[in-house]
Amino acid sequence: MKSKKCYCAVLFVILLTLLTGCSLHDGYGKLLKDEDTHAINQKDESDERTVEVNNLPWHTLIVPQDGKKKLSIDVPFDFETHKKYELSEIKNADSYAHKGKTCVVTVSHGEFVHPEKKIDFSMDDFKTTVKGVKNRKLIKKTKNNVNGDEMTYLSCVGNTEKDDRLCQMEFVGIRHDNEFWLVSFVYLASDGDMDLITNRSIASIKIQ
Repeated sequence: MKSKKCYCAVLFVILLTLLTGCSLHDGYGKLLKDEDTHAINQKDESDERTVEVNNLPWHTLIVPQDGKKKLSIDVPFDFETHKKYELSEIKNADSYAHKGKTCVVTVSHGEFVHPEKKIDFSMDDFKTTVKGVKNRKLIKKTKNNVNGDEMTYLSCVGNTEKDDRLCQMEFVGIRHDNEFWLVSFVYLASDGDMDLITNRSIASIKIQ
């Protein structure tokens, strides 16, 4: 009797499938289709964002600084502010900054009075460029080569002190003889365009 009930149940499912024209796997297939559509939409949005960022007014800035070498960087904006500093252990210290709606970008330069002075390019070296950010945390630190000079890259996160929003911080430190450069990008993590801008700008950095 039990086997007869099972047979009837299976027969009912098969008949229902034939009558409705649906596959027994349609539910799973629809789920996969929805996931594929979501992935395609995400890729389309990413591609559109990349095109929009590439269409910005990019240009190469050679940062005017006293010293033997100059830093050049590709950016889609200008540095609106310039400050000079007088420090006991560093000469010709100055910085350039751009402040957008969701970001602050700075390039600082200086020359050590004592050439033997060492700098490891830690988060503390960039603390003056991240005012207003709390809970700073180092995510990654790597070293690369730029025109024969070692470049230190730091990726960090934090939160804005004002409204606790998540921030992305990316820093670059370069040393050449007694000269050094600090480049920082601080922006809201929700700003996908700024993420693409930062990647392109950092990749373009040269010391010449």
